[in-house]
Amino acid sequence: MKRGEIGRYETIRIAGESVRSFVPHPLPLDPPVVLDASLQQTLKAAKAAFANLNQAFDTSTHQQSLRDLLVRQEAIASSQIEGIPCFLVEMIKQADRNLIIWQLCQAALPASERSEQNE
Repeated sequence: MKRGEIGRYETIRIAGESVRSFVPHPLPLDPPVVLDASLQQTLKAAKAAFANLNQAFDTSTHQQSLRDLLVRQEAIASSQIEGIPCFLVEMIKQADRNLIIWQLCQAALPASERSEQNE
């Protein structure tokens, strides 16, 4: 199904410079999105996968680690979209180094000043 143009470009001047921006057409789409049987099946499978992930996350004892990993993975994807090479393994190595440094600093502090959390 062909929708045609999905928006328009506008050029404005800001601080003496011309800036071109994309302005999408308002929703709802015309014609509306039609979910055929194949797309509905794909959507159903995706919902099931998210439900499984959510259940695994809720029962995990390492929720903070999973959150951190997901945030790092999103940061990597964003960096790659922007053309900045970045790899999860390197981020994890750096996080491990930071954790070791944090643990050493905590060990050097008097017990009354130590933090209870891994920051």
